[in-house]
Amino acid sequence: MAEFSSELDGKLSALDFLKTLRACDSQIFSGWRNHSSVFDEEILHSCEFVSSYCAKLIASALADPNKKMAIVMTGCGTSGRIAFQTARRYNCILAAAGIRPLFHYLISGGDSALLLSDELPEDDPVVGASDLSSLIQEFGEDGTFLIGVTCGLSAPYVAGQLHYALEDLTGTVGAAVMGFNPIVLARNAVIEKANGKWTFRDIAQRLEVASQRAPADERRFAILNPVVGPEPIAGVPTYIDPFPLPRHYFF
Repeated sequence: MAEFSSELDGKLSALDFLKTLRACDSQIFSGWRNHSSVFDEEILHSCEFVSSYCAKLIASALADPNKKMAIVMTGCGTSGRIAFQTARRYNCILAAAGIRPLFHYLISGGDSALLLSDELPEDDPVVGASDLSSLIQEFGEDGTFLIGVTCGLSAPYVAGQLHYALEDLTGTVGAAVMGFNPIVLARNAVIEKANGKWTFRDIAQRLEVASQRAPADERRFAILNPVVGPEPIAGVPTYIDPFPLPRHYFF
């Protein structure tokens, strides 16, 4: 929460509450305390890398329609729903340019979790890796980039997918994790279904090292983790899709 002299105990006036929301929104761009914001150099460089990598996949798919290229957005719960909406929106943009859909989404629990909460699969990195592997075999054998969304750098389902990308020996799978936590505060509890071998923090640290040490032309990994401050409100807004096209058109 933005730092104010009075606590948010439900007694703020409407004007005071709006000012608090304004202060929280400003942290997205100015940063929270001494942490990186979305405008800090390292975050902008990571954004540039991700956009360039995805652009190369799209260009390759245009040059050879037979190539299987995929850009995959994934997450649990609300993060997975955001992945779905974002992938759908980008496919609308591609369709408007006459380009076949290349964006895909994964959500723990499958399509039903878009509407109904399903927490059990969120803790399963094996299912996450399996879901990603199946999607790659169908859509992205020649090139895939994964964007794993997990706000606290904590979701085992996403960790399993990032681990899959890190262990890929073909050099055709890249990945980025998107969250709003410093790496040192990523979840450090051993993931039981990963045979107790690693934690989310281990995965995040491996991504960080891989992104820093790889030559520019061989780089496949990135971390997008601006720290934008705590949320003033928890909830999911109602979304009205201005482009209500059939789902099969995009996926």
